[in-house]
Amino acid sequence: MRLHLMTPVAGDALSITTSFSEITLQRPAYEEIVADLAAGPRAIANLVALPSMRKQGRTNAMQILALLLHARTLAVGSAQAAPLQAAERLNRVIARAVSDGLPYDHLSAAKLGSAVAASELDLLLLDQWLGGGGDRDAAALATATEARLVQLGRPLNEPAARAQLTDRAAAFLRQTLPRWRSLGVLS
Repeated sequence: MRLHLMTPVAGDALSITTSFSEITLQRPAYEEIVADLAAGPRAIANLVALPSMRKQGRTNAMQILALLLHARTLAVGSAQAAPLQAAERLNRVIARAVSDGLPYDHLSAAKLGSAVAASELDLLLLDQWLGGGGDRDAAALATATEARLVQLGRPLNEPAARAQLTDRAAAFLRQTLPRWRSLGVLS
């Protein structure tokens, strides 16, 4: 079992909502974990052995890892990756189904041996990106996605919404696709 970095952490603190309260972790508590996982998945034992984690003690280190998992900053993956081609084929079908109006919200991640959560908009962007041969820039991707939303009866009537879609398309290309590739969602 290995832990994978799911989302980059912005800012100096991470707020995590639990069933009993909101917990705020300050960057020094988790920074070394996130930095180490940015290079690739790691075993829990390797993360607990990091210098800053050893200073905090095993119990605190395990609590920090549990909170990062709860916040979906980290994900648990299997030691052996599943075949990437099968996951990619399934993810193409899921993205197309969402583009047809069906309510899917996860993608297969071969390197996790599990699934990752995906927003409806990210799935729409994925379908349009795949439909363009994986070669659309942010503006073209946003335009294609907006056209698909119109076909679904959900037009963007505000100029601000169009600008936000272009920003989301850029973030999708810059952050989401590389993260999904690292998890085996796509090749």
